[in-house]
Amino acid sequence: MEERVPCISCGRSILRITAEKNEGECRLCRPNEVSLRAKQEEWKVAIVIGLIALLFGAGLWVLFFSVNNMRINLLMFAAPAVGLYFILQGLISRFKR
Repeated sequence: MEERVPCISCGRSILRITAEKNEGECRLCRPNEVSLRAKQEEWKVAIVIGLIALLFGAGLWVLFFSVNNMRINLLMFAAPAVGLYFILQGLISRFKR
């Protein structure tokens, strides 16, 4: 029977070979490279979404500036606000690490 050791993070019983490969952690505690890479790219996606929302708001301003429709006016103010929100969230997550 294979010898088992406890995980250093959660205490689960894992094989010694797994502990050697994963620096003492079980597979559930050790984050894989794909999820780490996705977290690193998350801020870029937020900034792109924010820029798209800003451009959408700017386009609404250009097209409908003289129209007195309440829904369009609300979109003209909401789209840039949402864009700035996403850009700020992207920058915060970028420099938070």
